[in-house]
Amino acid sequence: MNDTQPFFSILIPSFNRPGFLAQAIESIIANTCKDYEIIVSDDRSSKIDEIKRAIIPFEELIRFIEQPRNLGMSDNWNYLVEQARGKFVLIMGDDDLLLKKTLSRLKQYILEYPNNDLFAFGFNIIEENNLLICTRKPPTLFEISCDYEKILSELLIFGVIPFWTFHQFTICYRREIGQKIKYNKEAQIGSDLLFLVECMNAGKKLLVIPEVLFSWRKIQKEDNRGVINLSKDSINNIKSRSNIIKILRKQNNLHPIIKGIVFNKQFEESFFLDAVVLDNSRNKQEIVKYFEHDSKIVDAINILNKHYLKRFEIRITQFKKYICIFGFTGLFYILWYAWQRIYNKIHSRNIKY
Repeated sequence: MNDTQPFFSILIPSFNRPGFLAQAIESIIANTCKDYEIIVSDDRSSKIDEIKRAIIPFEELIRFIEQPRNLGMSDNWNYLVEQARGKFVLIMGDDDLLLKKTLSRLKQYILEYPNNDLFAFGFNIIEENNLLICTRKPPTLFEISCDYEKILSELLIFGVIPFWTFHQFTICYRREIGQKIKYNKEAQIGSDLLFLVECMNAGKKLLVIPEVLFSWRKIQKEDNRGVINLSKDSINNIKSRSNIIKILRKQNNLHPIIKGIVFNKQFEESFFLDAVVLDNSRNKQEIVKYFEHDSKIVDAINILNKHYLKRFEIRITQFKKYICIFGFTGLFYILWYAWQRIYNKIHSRNIKY
């Protein structure tokens, strides 16, 4: 192993996606910046033999760790950060892809903005065959921290920000942050969002870069291997949001601004109940059944499910917020997103890396 500390540690939690994992590693190696290490931690995959065969071409370029037992998603992320040697870590999904310019552009921003601790960026959304669905990126460079209450509030609501501007999981941050702030498994699939909130609570600053620097794969359908995004399971999303509210409200060291947002009734409505309304699952009774112990939540869900215009109202509110944050440029981006989705449905095209 090279004793020189790399600038980046690229961390890949692996689980049952041998074909996609190979593509992810290839996309890293294709980067023009070579100042990095690659660590892959496989979380006790049932397809471990296929995964080992898939990484044979990269054995000299990566550090591969086979977990003796299943750690679970969040603990595997924490394990990877503990293994990292780089000045900055970047966790990416085992089915996602970096662009050739990703690391060089990231390094440039990090050096140009040394007072920031975390760096997020725009992304392409692609499907199983690398076809572009749409692109998400911010209209302008902006910061999220406790110095900017309005934008921080949007991060906590988890509506317009982050997903309209960056992906909350694939971000780059100083390694020492991950040594102090851990991904909380109680937040389930929302542990990446909670990690960002915990960072803001600790006084860290997140810079959002107005460039597309990676591709996030959105699985459109479950295939014969059972490979599917956890986020597609809507009940997991709803459970996660409920747990995040409980976790934050139990903390006694919240920054006054975050505390004011979290204990506001509007936060619970926007963060949790709006997500229920926007849920695309056919069987909403599954959600009602899970929360049957809480009559207030069940009553609210049943009322909202009968309010057929509520989904439209939420979307209009989100559009207004986005325009309020980014101005006329925000309106242009909304129209651009809409046009892009329509165009890409008609003209399927691959992303060039």
